[in-house]
Amino acid sequence: MATQNLATRLLPLTFRLVVATDVMDFLSSDLSDHSLIVALEMLHPRDYSERLHLGAEYQFLKAFAFRAGYKFNYDEEGLTLGAGFEREFIRLKLRVDYAWSEFGDVFDPVQRFTFGLSL
Repeated sequence: MATQNLATRLLPLTFRLVVATDVMDFLSSDLSDHSLIVALEMLHPRDYSERLHLGAEYQFLKAFAFRAGYKFNYDEEGLTLGAGFEREFIRLKLRVDYAWSEFGDVFDPVQRFTFGLSL
């Protein structure tokens, strides 16, 4: 649990609780090439209603990842889907990520691409 902006009454006070786990840790050890991380974040701010974030990432062969998440109690934001790839080639690590986010009836969905290269 975390407290954010803890100060006088002029600043909002927010309590945040985050829980995350790799579900594969509770299953067979034969699944070492797989991970399924599930995360839940609960926000209780003083100046607006409670919010809930739920997300999951499935990764296999430590290279491919599929992601999904949902933001509850938001006016426009909601579902987010994504995928990623990460691999090392000749001492260079290449990473490519894509995400699609729903943004309600007012806006078109948002798409994000990320490309990374590291030594």
